[in-house]
Amino acid sequence: MCGLIAFTGNADPAYVQQLADQARRRGPDSVGICWRFEEEWYRLARRAPSWPEPFALNLPLATAGIGHARLATSGAGIEDAQPLMIEDMVFAHNGTVYRHQEMAAAYGLQTTGGNDSEVLGRLFRLFGYDAEGALEEVRDHQGETPHAFIAAEGNRMWLGSFGQPLYIREECWARYACSWRFPGGIEVPKGEVLRWEL
Repeated sequence: MCGLIAFTGNADPAYVQQLADQARRRGPDSVGICWRFEEEWYRLARRAPSWPEPFALNLPLATAGIGHARLATSGAGIEDAQPLMIEDMVFAHNGTVYRHQEMAAAYGLQTTGGNDSEVLGRLFRLFGYDAEGALEEVRDHQGETPHAFIAAEGNRMWLGSFGQPLYIREECWARYACSWRFPGGIEVPKGEVLRWEL
């Protein structure tokens, strides 16, 4: 099971680090972060072990970020670490897309690696950022399985929970999300997708 985090606004870097350290317990194979600074996204990823070895974020000027700790189900290279950069979208996913190569071929999706999550991210874009539509295709292909994801493109961020846990905390100056329960965090209801403006 993978770990997800996100933040927007004037987030406290120390608090973001705490959330990242919690989320990393869920994904021992790699850890990565994408952060936004002056409307550009940057990416850093590292191979295993992502836990318990420290991973200092050091993002004092970031205005948004998405982090991921990976428990690999497909694709083992550092290029398959998340968050993924899919065109101009950042995408991080907790769940498994079975027979993802068949799905990619069926929809004519050009994937860049072996990560099954890339197929869901590309379906999300293909379906006009409609999470329910993309996940319905996954369900039709493999049956019901749990998923959670965080995606960002332009000035938008989406957070979706479809059976995998995702918790959020919204303050007047910052928003936080984590797949691990944290103080002040409330669970995103199953089947709901939140949209945050960046």
